[in-house]
Amino acid sequence: MILAVSLGGCCKAKESTPEPVRATPDVPATTTAPAAVPTPPAAQDEEGYQANGFPKKMPSGRTPVPTAKEWAAAPLVTTKKLPDGCTMKFVREWLKLNCSKDTNTLVPMSVTNITGMGASGADYFVFSKSGAVADIVVRTVDGKKGTANFVTNRGTLLVGYDWPYKAPFPSTVFQ
Repeated sequence: MILAVSLGGCCKAKESTPEPVRATPDVPATTTAPAAVPTPPAAQDEEGYQANGFPKKMPSGRTPVPTAKEWAAAPLVTTKKLPDGCTMKFVREWLKLNCSKDTNTLVPMSVTNITGMGASGADYFVFSKSGAVADIVVRTVDGKKGTANFVTNRGTLLVGYDWPYKAPFPSTVFQ
């Protein structure tokens, strides 16, 4: 660190693309790694999911927007009966509400009337293709409520979340 600072601008290319840092030095197979290095089982459990698809514990602060791989690995939320072709998932505090056209399901048309979800492109993201999909990803926030309308060929669905202040989890809205 001191060397990089003392060299000034000569190493900017290396600074912008640092090499990955190993969490621990290579440990021979016959030794046991220190207990603090691997994620303890209790922490793994807290980061997992409940049987209903909600996280075991909501993070106390803002986390990065989930990747496609994280969404694919997340279980479906099963707390409410959803219309055929619609799903909900959580990754940390991020909630994904989706309706996609499939055989014998409703036909999503658009996402409208987004209220209380924060800033587009930072706190929520919408993907909508008329006749195919209505999708919104929103960062749920303690003490806040956010809703949107999924307009379909069978009517309009109110979707979103309501997180009462200091409650352990938000309620999901899909009606």
